[in-house]
Amino acid sequence: MDFIEVMSEGNLSDRRRQKDANRRDLLVLVHAYLLEEGLAEAAQAVRENWNFDNYEVCDNVDLQLILMEYQGFYQVRQLKRSLMHSGK
Repeated sequence: MDFIEVMSEGNLSDRRRQKDANRRDLLVLVHAYLLEEGLAEAAQAVRENWNFDNYEVCDNVDLQLILMEYQGFYQVRQLKRSLMHSGK
């Protein structure tokens, strides 16, 4: 196995770990949102199917805030795209 192959496998492993961490973080956010909305049974099902007992959402982060920020970003991006294409 040469150096390039070892580095590629390392990068793939890092990407898998990051993907797993992102999935876990999203599930923690969804779990907290379900509890806030009074959907305790659904939240419990999420917790039972995924192991994130040692994680909780920070007090300054919530799923609705993330959604609003994403929507704002998307609207700005779409506006920029439409302004760039309107000159044709």
